[in-house]
Amino acid sequence: MLIISDIHTRLCATNFKFEIKDNFDVEGLVKLGAAAGILVNTANSDITDLTKNDIVILCGSADDVAKNNSKTAMRHIRNFIKPNNQTNIITVSVPYR
Repeated sequence: MLIISDIHTRLCATNFKFEIKDNFDVEGLVKLGAAAGILVNTANSDITDLTKNDIVILCGSADDVAKNNSKTAMRHIRNFIKPNNQTNIITVSVPYR
């Protein structure tokens, strides 16, 4: 399981690892203050070897919400998902603060 997000979900990987024990390897990819474009560009190189047995959780960026860039963020996310159909990708919204 790979969790990709900005700083607002930094403890998710730790929490997932605690909850699911030894069923999955869990890795978090956190980029401080990164917009969706930066998150997906970084993640592209990390998911090329993943398969249908793997899970990628992509959390929206608070930076995009703060700057009212939701359309741009959605475009980046769609462009990330389309070519990466070799694995399971789950998208989640920015956590409420």
